Amino acid sequence: MPDLKKLAVSLTKNGYFKIAQVIKRHPRNEILDNISGVYVGINLNQSQIAAILSSAPDGQLPQFWDDVREAGDNSVDGLVMISILFSHHLLINAFADSFHSHDPFRIHRVDLGGKVYTNLLYSMKTAGLCNQDIPNGTQSFTFDLSPLFSLPIASYARQVLHTKLLATGWLPPDSGSDLDDSLYDQCINFRFHSALGLTDQQFRTWLTGDEVRQDGTLPEEVRVPSKFIEGASRLISVNIYERNPKARRACIVHYGYTCQICNFDFENIYGEIGREYIHVHHLLPLSRINTTYEIDPITDLIPVCPNCHAMLHRFSTLTTPEELRNQIKNSE
Repeated sequence: MPDLKKLAVSLTKNGYFKIAQVIKRHPRNEILDNISGVYVGINLNQSQIAAILSSAPDGQLPQFWDDVREAGDNSVDGLVMISILFSHHLLINAFADSFHSHDPFRIHRVDLGGKVYTNLLYSMKTAGLCNQDIPNGTQSFTFDLSPLFSLPIASYARQVLHTKLLATGWLPPDSGSDLDDSLYDQCINFRFHSALGLTDQQFRTWLTGDEVRQDGTLPEEVRVPSKFIEGASRLISVNIYERNPKARRACIVHYGYTCQICNFDFENIYGEIGREYIHVHHLLPLSRINTTYEIDPITDLIPVCPNCHAMLHRFSTLTTPEELRNQIKNSE
């Protein structure tokens, strides 16, 4: 049976993100020979790096480490960060827990231990996934993985996750079964999607090569920057201004995945495929959104089902949730 705890690469040895610099300079068959004593400031542990990069028993690194170099330096950095994140069950669980917490996208020192926390913080800062000015002695830090989803690395990331699953004892299905479904289901079971700050639907969209916005949103949604800033001026029928991922997550943590207008719950009706699925509606009228502003995810957003969401946006004058609730009540 697959066991996530089998992913337990030592993360107490510092500087492991520096492997990205070596990958940019060497083909995969030369990487492990150049990680210590060759470049100034790069002295890495071979067994640690081999495990992070999913080396085969014969010492060969996967082909995707050659392929990703063609996508550019930023893509190498991004894929290395994904490989690090999914190399230890503590990191996977810490990131997944942060996605579902009341204070989303924050890692705490106490959850990882001092050395692991400090080394992770260095890697996150180097990769541009958290504030560069965070002191190493801080007890927690916020992060943003959304830049990973603007990189052309989804197919390589899928291969990374495949190798990590194999290390847990997961066995690919026989030729008569669907490999994609089996891989996806096991990733969801291990909460790989939550570790990346994605819903299971967004995670599958990303793994299958379809577009996931830089902030983790689906293609029909407008990307908004960090700090809950809202206000893009484009209009489509649903799923526009609401989807800053941190604001959305905070809203759902508060309200849950039940529609706040008709009480529809996707998981209750559809089972597993409906788990953690809901739209999030912006309560402010579109006429108010002419400039950017800071959003309160509790007072400005509510979870709604797609049907209610469409009804809220059906007319040029935005229908309020209370009006729609009364409409449903009067039509019963």
